[in-house]
Parts: sequence; C-alpha cells; structure tokens
Amino acid sequence: MLRRPACWRSSADSAVSSVYWKIQYKTKRPVDLIRAGDQEAKLVRDTDWKPLSPEIFYDYPSTLTTYAGATAAVLQSFFNTDNITFSVDSISLPGVTRSFTSISAAADEASLGRIYSGYHTPYAARGGRDILGPAIGKFVAENFLKPNNANKTTSAAQ
Repeated sequence: MLRRPACWRSSADSAVSSVYWKIQYKTKRPVDLIRAGDQEAKLVRDTDWKPLSPEIFYDYPSTLTTYAGATAAVLQSFFNTDNITFSVDSISLPGVTRSFTSISAAADEASLGRIYSGYHTPYAARGGRDILGPAIGKFVAENFLKPNNANKTTSAAQ
C-alpha cells in the first residue's frame, strides 16, 4: 500500500535539504544573471528583465524540482516502474488537465516550468530533479516505504 506519509516525508526532506544547499552554494538567480549580462552564462545584459514572480532566495538547487525528483523516485519504487499513464487537473488553471505517460515525464515538466518561468537556471532545476531529489526519494523509499503488516496477527500461543 502506498502510504501518503512516504510522499510527505520525501517532500519535507526535499524542502529542508534544498534550503540547506541553497545556503551553502549561494548561487544567483536568473534575474541577477540576466540583469548583469553574465559572461560565463553567455547572457545579454537586460537591466529591465523580470521573471514571472520575484524570487528572493538562492538558485541552486531548485526546491520544487527537488520535490519532483524525490516524489518521482518514491512512486517509481512503489509501482516498480516509471511507465504509469496518468492525468492531473491544474489547481491554478481550472479546466486544464495535464496527461503524462510516465512518472518521470511529470517531474521533467515541473522542472521545465521553473526554467521557462525564469525562477531557476537549468543547472538549478537539474540539480533538484536529477541529483538531490532522487537521492532523497531513494532514501525515503528504502527506509519508510515498508509493507503494511498491520493486518497480520501473531501470537505466542501459535
């Protein structure tokens, strides 16, 4: 049985871990890089550029993509496959339904959304989705996604 606490655990651990690493790395967000015309990232300077919503914390790793990577790893472990076709309704866009052919496809789309919206660099999105998130999900699946033995009865008299 998939137990919601396993997914909740992976989300909570993702939040704590990603914030910890953001503080360690202190990487700039896309808005800072674009406004400065970062040479290393080969960005043209645009002092008026704005993301869809202001973000005030460090870039790497993306917390949302860490959630996505961790949750994907827990679900893949539970179902023993990535190939699950499913659909979800959008909370923020009523009437919009997204369909996916795999668990990883949903996690990938979440990562791309962070890049396209201007919240994160591709590096930060990949760091959460492909590195930190899966490590957390694997740990949670191995340690907290246990068989439900509550219905089994044992007694000393048997």
